Amino acid sequence: MDPDERVRFLGHLKLLRVAEDFLALVRHDGDLRAAWPLVDPDFRHCLAQQWLIDNRQDLDAEGFDRDQVAAAFAEEEPDHPLWHHFERVHLREWNRAIPSPDVSGIGANTRLVAPDVEVLYVHDTSDMEDGQWLRGEQRRAFPALMRWDGQRWRVLNLGSESVPQPGWPPTLT
Repeated sequence: MDPDERVRFLGHLKLLRVAEDFLALVRHDGDLRAAWPLVDPDFRHCLAQQWLIDNRQDLDAEGFDRDQVAAAFAEEEPDHPLWHHFERVHLREWNRAIPSPDVSGIGANTRLVAPDVEVLYVHDTSDMEDGQWLRGEQRRAFPALMRWDGQRWRVLNLGSESVPQPGWPPTLT
């Protein structure tokens, strides 16, 4: 392997490791709080904002300030009394959409989306012959958008290849 290819390969392994760690924490352990540092700050903020919009009537009735709750949820180590509700909803949705780590695999190739942003695909391998995706075969794949922040890879979006944008409302797809 030439030096440039080796550097690319080792970088790819780091990207895959972050995705695998995130998926194991979320899908296997059911612990979004532990996985949260692996999530890009923009995605954390977008998820928080969307959850707050979806639950605005209850939150407004209880007197919660949406900006304060969104900021608390977006922290790398969130500590807010509503966190467990937020975590429960996202774990439930991701458990429905993302193949279990016991039967999933991440495709060998990524696709560059933007500078420092790549998408990889999680596949359900439970019914693949010899764990191989056969030529011409069509299968559902779950995209995971990843961003290099200058120091490490982080999960930037799940289920979409779009770069999320915080706001009221946030853009996730």
